[in-house]
Amino acid sequence: MGLEIELEYDDDHEGVWAAADEAELTERTGRRWGLRPRSGAPLLLQLGVALAAVVLGASSAAGFVAGRTAQHDRGLALLHLAAISPFTIDPLDVQTSGDAEQLLATPWTDTYRRGVTLTVVNDSPDPVTVLGATLAAPEFAATALSPRGVAAIRPGDTSVLRGSATIVCGDFPAAPNGSDLSPAQLATTAQLRVRTADGLVRTERLLVDRYSDIVEQTICQKAPSPELVTATTYASTATRGSYTVTITVADRAPFPLRVAVPAAEADEWASGGGLVVQVPAPVTIPPHGSVTVRLPVSIVGCMLATEVAQGNFGFPTLAVTDARDDPGSPKSRETQDSLFLTYDVAISRYCGPFQQSGAGR
Repeated sequence: MGLEIELEYDDDHEGVWAAADEAELTERTGRRWGLRPRSGAPLLLQLGVALAAVVLGASSAAGFVAGRTAQHDRGLALLHLAAISPFTIDPLDVQTSGDAEQLLATPWTDTYRRGVTLTVVNDSPDPVTVLGATLAAPEFAATALSPRGVAAIRPGDTSVLRGSATIVCGDFPAAPNGSDLSPAQLATTAQLRVRTADGLVRTERLLVDRYSDIVEQTICQKAPSPELVTATTYASTATRGSYTVTITVADRAPFPLRVAVPAAEADEWASGGGLVVQVPAPVTIPPHGSVTVRLPVSIVGCMLATEVAQGNFGFPTLAVTDARDDPGSPKSRETQDSLFLTYDVAISRYCGPFQQSGAGR
């Protein structure tokens, strides 16, 4: 903004610059402004200086407001997950192996209380203070996390938040009306509370794990299954090249289980093991009860059957789900048991003696 100063040119003084006399100045300024100047200086010059001061003050105020706005913008929280192990869960420490008697005597649960850790990095141009976070996933409800300290972290530094979550490895989230699950139903997310350099407390949402794979792989996939195969017996039948495998399955859960042999797994035995397994109807095991499953087996490929028997190889055979869910429900968590369905005696009798000793079943 420019400053204009008006100067009077007086022709009564033979072409030279001179101040007007007091009477003339009083007459002119009195008509125009109704004011009398304190000195002989032109009034317009004084007003111009005053106007400049006003403009300068306004500019200073505008600069102050702009500075406050810039500080507000710089105060926005910008956080991202640490590059290495940003989200960790304390490993599971439960008994998953042992003899049937020991495992049956161990109470089974699908609920685990585990410590969780979240590490974030400050991307803001100013220090921020991470006050806490709320973590949530399909396997556990909203869980509060607290930082190691409450000191501000500089740009580029990390903040570590810790807490504990009650993880339930039950059913998967159910999609409404048969639609696909939304990302929000599958993801592990965190809501962080951050105090920025301007003193305000802000929240920021971070996607921690798109499909909650960390929870699944660390806890649920390593948790013991609710079913337990307590016995497997083999018996030849009157038909040459056939035998029967009898399996006893116990339920350690406080809810019923459904046991089935999927047709796809029976196909695996036929194509990869040379054995045709007759698929029985699904059976239900009552809570803390047991059932017996009989699998008639026929040998259709001696070379494959002999190789599988000598290698003690088993395909996933039994599929176990929560019987309270509908059969084939997408929300039902399924566990599988790989079984040895090869019977050395029947196979060697039908296909010829093994070159090497098998498992002796």
